[in-house]
Amino acid sequence: MQRRETELLQANADLRRRVAELEAGQRVLEQRTRALISLQDISQALIESSDPDYLAARVCQRTQEICGADHVILYLLDNADTAKILAVSGWPPELIDDQARFDAQPFRRDRVDPEPFAGWPPGVQVQMARRQHLSLKAGLLVPLIADKRQVGFMIVNTLKRARFHKAEMAMLQTFASYAALTIQRAILTRQLQEKIAALEDAQRELLQKERLERELELARQVQQSVVPQTFPVIPGFEFAARYEPARQVGGDFYDVIRLDNERVGLVIGDVSDKGMPAALFMALTRSLILAEARREASPQRVLYNVNQLLCELGKANMFVTVFYGVVDIRRQSLVYARAGHDLPLLLQNGSIHALGGEGIVLGLLDQEHFFVSEENVALSSGDRLVLYTDGLTDVQNDNREIYAYERFQELVEHLRELAPHDFCETIFEHLDHYRNGAEQFDDMTLLIMRLQ
Repeated sequence: MQRRETELLQANADLRRRVAELEAGQRVLEQRTRALISLQDISQALIESSDPDYLAARVCQRTQEICGADHVILYLLDNADTAKILAVSGWPPELIDDQARFDAQPFRRDRVDPEPFAGWPPGVQVQMARRQHLSLKAGLLVPLIADKRQVGFMIVNTLKRARFHKAEMAMLQTFASYAALTIQRAILTRQLQEKIAALEDAQRELLQKERLERELELARQVQQSVVPQTFPVIPGFEFAARYEPARQVGGDFYDVIRLDNERVGLVIGDVSDKGMPAALFMALTRSLILAEARREASPQRVLYNVNQLLCELGKANMFVTVFYGVVDIRRQSLVYARAGHDLPLLLQNGSIHALGGEGIVLGLLDQEHFFVSEENVALSSGDRLVLYTDGLTDVQNDNREIYAYERFQELVEHLRELAPHDFCETIFEHLDHYRNGAEQFDDMTLLIMRLQ
């Protein structure tokens, strides 16, 4: 009887041991099943998205399921002692994208297997954990190895158990290796996409630049076609001019117009803008002045008519200053109107005079509010009329000091004996020397008429 009881007790012990083994085997099988499901999930996530942030978040979630961790944090290595927090699970999400510093020794790059980790994960403030009343009982450092190189690491923590089992560590190692390759591939894909996007942006900028250069070249050709290359040959009169735009094209213009056998028109203008819009507006204004000058004898009436046409065309965003004068060749007189343009200079009888006259810029106000006066000046042999735009008086040097009108007037008087062509060249050489390499901010135009 006693022997029978002993055998029964032994059988029961064997049965309990077998049940325990089966239960342990079932737990291992369940863990491996979760690991396979996690690998499949990461594979599916890679198909669905190539976003490394999204994939890292999935890795953290699946890591919790594989080993029963309460907290997981995934780092992407930057250099020897810093890493970017790429994803978390269990920890506050505001930690993501933070840069964490760590002691290089526990995180040395030659680690390939998961190892126990004590303490708080890098970048997780102890005060934050204490506010949540956390007590970490076990930790695990899991290197992320891709192409035989560590690209990051995970730290998993539990609040309930004293340690992680070897089987869990082995499954984490397998899962981490696949996850590292997946995340690295996603990061490389993102970098490639960013480079492709940058290349496409650069290509668009290049195409836009080439298109703009073609437009500027077209505008330059338009401007060159309206800027006179030669002047009318009129006995007793000599003309010269010099023009330098601040950009490839500009808004200044000038002309000497042979109206008939006894009259010649002088015009100089300055559009308020710069570049191609100013060049096109300049071409329009010059064409209107040329057309009206052949219809109207009065400079005042010419500018009135041009102003009306510019206002009707609706160019309120730009305006233009203009001096337009008509020289009577036989009577040696000048009739002119000045629509807001800089004061012309007349060198006469050994003195220099600034020609007055009132007027408002063209294209800004309608006829009801527009006004320009008409002035008369007698001319004589040896006189010289100097027309210019404010680009000459507003020249700045490398100290941003303006040349100014008074100094320009003194320069004109000093060079009064030079021939018109030499006069223009010397003026520009002097102003270029004054700039001393500083940027030219405005178009520069000079037109000279001399009576012999």
